[in-house]
Amino acid sequence: MRRLTVFFICMFALTVGFAAEDDLSIEALLPAGTSVFVKTEPIADFIVSAKNFISLFNKKSSAGITEKIDSFKSKTGIDPLNEDALRNIGLDTKRRAALAVLQDSEPLVFLPVSNGETFGRAFVEIMLKMDDSKKRDLYPAITSYKNFKVSQIEKDIFAAAVNDFFVITNSGEKIHSIIDMSFLNKSAALSQDSDYLSYLKQRNNNVKTIHAFARGEAVLNDGMVLKSGHGKITSSVGFYLAGASIEKSKLLFQLGVSFNKDNPEVNALLNLFSAQSTNLALYDSDSLIYVFLSLNLNSLDTLPDEPSFEKAKGFYRMLCDFIKESYGIDFKEDFSMYSKGVFNSMIGDIIKKENVIFMPMTDASKSLALSRKIQEHLKKKYEPRNLFGYENVGSFGKAAYYFDDAGVKNYVYSDQRGFYVATSISLLNAAAKKPYIEAAGKPFAMKINDNMWSFTVIKMDALRPMLVSLLGAGRNADFNDFINRLGNIYMSCSKNDSFVSVDTEILIGK
Repeated sequence: MRRLTVFFICMFALTVGFAAEDDLSIEALLPAGTSVFVKTEPIADFIVSAKNFISLFNKKSSAGITEKIDSFKSKTGIDPLNEDALRNIGLDTKRRAALAVLQDSEPLVFLPVSNGETFGRAFVEIMLKMDDSKKRDLYPAITSYKNFKVSQIEKDIFAAAVNDFFVITNSGEKIHSIIDMSFLNKSAALSQDSDYLSYLKQRNNNVKTIHAFARGEAVLNDGMVLKSGHGKITSSVGFYLAGASIEKSKLLFQLGVSFNKDNPEVNALLNLFSAQSTNLALYDSDSLIYVFLSLNLNSLDTLPDEPSFEKAKGFYRMLCDFIKESYGIDFKEDFSMYSKGVFNSMIGDIIKKENVIFMPMTDASKSLALSRKIQEHLKKKYEPRNLFGYENVGSFGKAAYYFDDAGVKNYVYSDQRGFYVATSISLLNAAAKKPYIEAAGKPFAMKINDNMWSFTVIKMDALRPMLVSLLGAGRNADFNDFINRLGNIYMSCSKNDSFVSVDTEILIGK
């Protein structure tokens, strides 16, 4: 059974596509307490997705995948990447396959079939032809359960056709439970489970691959979380979400966590992420890397006195001490009380460490006062060593600069909108000129929405030469070919009530 499970999981890993309009016929055969549920796109699209996945790599890199596919084809006479071949053995290629885990680690596999008996015979033939030993008796023992034929192959492979799905698992009890579900009221099924229905609403419909649902306790009990994550926050996870999509021109991924909000620690964590502020993002279509981040800075002073927040609170204390020492200001009294909690970071030449961070403020006078206080501190600290001065920021005014202990020239500047720190006068000039994204339209391929508390845009065309150099890709033809095909990368972090997700889009060239 384990070899069969690995085979189907590998096939799922090659698939893409999961549409919002999908029916819940498989979910109706599973109990509401199902721990893990993974669903693919329709098999016809599954095949296209598998080919797209293979095409991401050159022949040498994809040799291992194609070798396994060719081996399967040579042994069984069936090409798993040919829709007609799969349809001829009884699979319904217009519908989706799925994998589910109930309470233990052994899954159930659901394959859509147009003819259960035809595929049942084909399944046995495939098992026989894939058996390298040729010594095992793999012909099934047939029993009947509620007028359904249940096939048993050896000790741990059980299969039955139920409601136009061919179900495969490791025990007769599991097959019987699926058959029983086909007679029960659907209110007891996964299709009506409150967590699962919430999961369906939170999926990114642009991610059309494989999608996975896992209950928090299932992941925790299986030891799939880091030891440091054990605690009240981890135990308050309602469900995890994962999705992926592989297309010819792009890769899409979604990772998400839904929390139960009956825990003050969870609420403190969620309160740190501040949505509804994307209108304060800069219109930046020029930088090599652009990062927008919005946090509720005032929440840092009210973090719970719990073990899971010890590191965060320690880091916050270190940050306050560093800012006091470096800039001569109190983080809370001078900055966070008047900051909108938004950070716009623009990165230019990474080798030259060119960057600027713009932080919108609630009050122009407070922004100017902050800048003056910092400049007074820097002047006192660096001017005696001739490491301090002023430089024009275009026609806007003057920025104070100083050379830090590493010899890097840093700039401090403020205007009516907010406060800037930079290591490049050209980027500082650019940031001061850029309007907010709301006033100038949306320059990114990704869609910006009010639920986002962070997003990042990485321009690979400009970054690629440095990446190739740093990673030594020039010495690896396979990796170099893949890097050369990468286009822009877009990442976003969102919060929708108690659900937090990270979405990534990677463009792929020819």
